[in-house]
Amino acid sequence: MADRKNDLERTHIINILIDHLTKNSFAEIRADLSGYNPPQKLSWKNGKQGHAPDVSAIYGKKLFLFEVETFDSIVDGLAKDRWRVLSAYAQERNCIFVVIVPKGCQKKAKKRARSYNIRNEVWTIS
Repeated sequence: MADRKNDLERTHIINILIDHLTKNSFAEIRADLSGYNPPQKLSWKNGKQGHAPDVSAIYGKKLFLFEVETFDSIVDGLAKDRWRVLSAYAQERNCIFVVIVPKGCQKKAKKRARSYNIRNEVWTIS
């Protein structure tokens, strides 16, 4: 379970991401944050597991699913399950799955995604 410091860091990163999406003309922004409609819980066709991304938004006609990770949460046991659900959903529905990480964590997140055999993009937030 994430501690209070990680929760504050995650909330901070989500706020920066929302600001970035707004400035870059993303629409229908949903976020796991007070004041926003939460993203829909998603699951892949044959999967029993489901997970709501931290943020979802539309750019053009393409749905983007964003999962925010902190330095510590990239390697926690739950990241693998979250990423697998969102990656599978994105592949089935022709969406874009993006993992958002703090500056300096991009290589770590990409390596972790490769080890899970997950297709995604990794963006950094400073």
